[in-house]
Amino acid sequence: MKPPNRALASALCVVLLTACATDGPPTPPEPEETLHISSVAPVAGPAGTQVTLQGTGFGESGLVRLGGAPVEPDAWSQGEVTLTVPDGAPPAWQSLTLEPDSGGEATAGFFVGHPFEGEPAELQAFLSGVGPGAHVLLPGGDLSQNGLELVLDRVHLHGHPGGTRLGTRPGGVTVVTGHGGSTGLSDLALDASYLGFRSAEAELLASTPD
Repeated sequence: MKPPNRALASALCVVLLTACATDGPPTPPEPEETLHISSVAPVAGPAGTQVTLQGTGFGESGLVRLGGAPVEPDAWSQGEVTLTVPDGAPPAWQSLTLEPDSGGEATAGFFVGHPFEGEPAELQAFLSGVGPGAHVLLPGGDLSQNGLELVLDRVHLHGHPGGTRLGTRPGGVTVVTGHGGSTGLSDLALDASYLGFRSAEAELLASTPD
């Protein structure tokens, strides 16, 4: 009997190993990042405020809409987009939508207006300084005025999405009327001894000298 051909056996082994290596399953492609907005900072601000959105899957370019109106972004990258709130943006809560050129869209909320971030006792002075027709976003939680009267004159107060309780007992809230509906309260719990109304026209007559 002839001895086995070791060279032939070695060659056959190499061929089998090569075939096994090439016939294996292909490497799966890297999964694409999901389009998602993880944070908006700040969450509120008037016209001129620069806003930064962070997340994933933004791509390299695209379109931003604030309240449905297009806004030119200041900068755009895979994980971060910045923009400036334009003049004339509708006040109060608006949708902030990213539409990457690569497809899809992601939406978050943004409050167009003035965020109040001071101490509760400073709220009245803050409201007097923001100007007629302003929309103000209150912080979440308990905002107690410690018995002070709160006068709302051509200012809209909005509660925080996390819940806002505005307390004035034993004081109350007085709404100055006669400005065409430019004063309001929304999305908050009001704990007051009274909610009164005072006419702006009556105030004007009372302050007019004889």
